[in-house]
Amino acid sequence: MTLRRWETEGRIDPPVRTQGGRRRYDLSKLRAIAPHKTPSTRTTIAYARVSTSG
Repeated sequence: MTLRRWETEGRIDPPVRTQGGRRRYDLSKLRAIAPHKTPSTRTTIAYARVSTSG
C-alpha cells in the first residue's frame, strides 16, 4: 500500500497501467526515494517440522 500512498501524496509519478489494469512503476525512481537498508551479515536458520494426521 505504500506505493499507492506515495502516489496519492504526490511523491511519485502515477504509474503506467497495463492492459489488465496493473500498475507499472519506474524502479529507478522508486529507488531514489525509498529508504535504503544496509546489507545484513546475519545468517538466518529456519526449522520446520511437518507432522501427519496418521
